[in-house]
Amino acid sequence: MKKCILINSATQGQKARKVLTENGIKCFTEKYRKSEANGCTWCVAVDESSLPLSKKLLSELRLPIFGIRNYV
Repeated sequence: MKKCILINSATQGQKARKVLTENGIKCFTEKYRKSEANGCTWCVAVDESSLPLSKKLLSELRLPIFGIRNYV
């Protein structure tokens, strides 16, 4: 199952995708389809098994994560 890491902007989503890919994590970014309050929210989709490492890497870069959702 894929998980969607919610990121605030397209630029931050691109940075997240780059660092995850460089660390061997398969991922892709897209505009979050179910944008709730934030119209600019982006999804970085990763396999559920890669989620802990993905969160750690993004935290080290100080990229804010606004939530984790199931990818639909």
